[in-house]
Amino acid sequence: MPPDAPEMMEFGDIDQEEWRQIYEDLCVYRMPFGRYQDRLLVSLPDEYLMWFQRQGFPTGRLGELMAFVYEVKMAGAEEVFVPILRRERRGS
Repeated sequence: MPPDAPEMMEFGDIDQEEWRQIYEDLCVYRMPFGRYQDRLLVSLPDEYLMWFQRQGFPTGRLGELMAFVYEVKMAGAEEVFVPILRRERRGS
């Protein structure tokens, strides 16, 4: 991973306030560029996130959130994103 890549978040190191902020951000952050522009980060395909993991996530909050989504999906815990996806489908 490139030296300026976002640091990966360890689930055990995230406190309640950080979880709340991550959840709120994931409800609104959308991919700002590329093939999946305007899609919620939690709905990005695994292969796309895997490519970024190999090449390096973007810098800043976008990269942090993409790395978080990648880690959750690779851990097989993507069901935590279901409420966000349901909310998106309802148009909330």
